[in-house]
Amino acid sequence: MPLATNPKATFEVVLDGDRELREDERPAFTYRHLTGLQQIELAEIMDSLENSPSGRNAIERIFEAAAIGLVGWRNVRDEQAAPVSFDAKKLIRIMGFGEAMELARKVFLAQLVSAEDKKKLDSSSESDMEKSVKTAEESKDAPTGPTRQLQ
Repeated sequence: MPLATNPKATFEVVLDGDRELREDERPAFTYRHLTGLQQIELAEIMDSLENSPSGRNAIERIFEAAAIGLVGWRNVRDEQAAPVSFDAKKLIRIMGFGEAMELARKVFLAQLVSAEDKKKLDSSSESDMEKSVKTAEESKDAPTGPTRQLQ
């Protein structure tokens, strides 16, 4: 069964700024996998932002994009820390433009990864990038062999 037509095939998106929160406090947005038509709609909105006739139009369009495929959320609260019941139209009331852009981009990119690949990516451990950078810097004077030129 295609992911887009499987009602049980959903995935969560967490904003980067919320990753450090405890699981039971972290806001998460639940999406269904998009159909091809929804993917086209999302891509067209993202492509059109730069040429929007006004800032208001761009902001409204990105919230429209972020709502495509959105079917639920958890741990979303308002300014008084009261829980916000799910309604995709409320996105514009609970987050800013940049966060909506982040959601839309993450949903778009999630369409490029199969469900099995996504599980593998989500369970992979993060490497210690700082150590790798130091190792590369320490060996920058090491001989690298002959240089090949491409014609």
